Amino acid sequence: MGKSSEGVIKSQPKKKNLLSYVSNHFKKSHTILRKLPVSAHSIALGFAIGVFYGFTPFWGFKTILAIVTAWLLRVSKVAAAVGVAAHDIALPFVPGLMWLEYKIGLIVLGQNSHQFNKTLSKLQHLELKQLISWQEIYNLGWPMFIGSLIIGLPLAAISYILVFKSIKKYQELQKAEEESTPPS
Repeated sequence: MGKSSEGVIKSQPKKKNLLSYVSNHFKKSHTILRKLPVSAHSIALGFAIGVFYGFTPFWGFKTILAIVTAWLLRVSKVAAAVGVAAHDIALPFVPGLMWLEYKIGLIVLGQNSHQFNKTLSKLQHLELKQLISWQEIYNLGWPMFIGSLIIGLPLAAISYILVFKSIKKYQELQKAEEESTPPS
């Protein structure tokens, strides 16, 4: 059993942990952003727009809204799409994030936690057609949108700064490397 069993053990892929998955996700995103042939500002602002929309409750429309906003502001649409996709790393935490956004939205709108408890108990007894009424969408969506502004805007600003500095440094290194390399 010596050598043949060792070969089987060594050929099995390593299990990835959460940290390596997150790290890999960010490396892939950063590689895509570095290859874009536009300014660091355009990339960073596009990415920040995507991060912001990633926190909004506009399910199914986040990427489209991010790309349209990036187009209107004349910044990188690809970076905006990557920014929305970067938010996908938080998918396991989305229910908790939605609850937090809703709760923050209620506080900002001056509604108390009694309203939150009332809404939760009402949700347990709603049928699907009642849940998708415009009134219920407004009752749930408006506080959640306000909460997403409170969470999403600061994180978008932080992502702008981090991506801008990173891309700017990369572009400067690339330029210096091109200038130091003699033409063939």
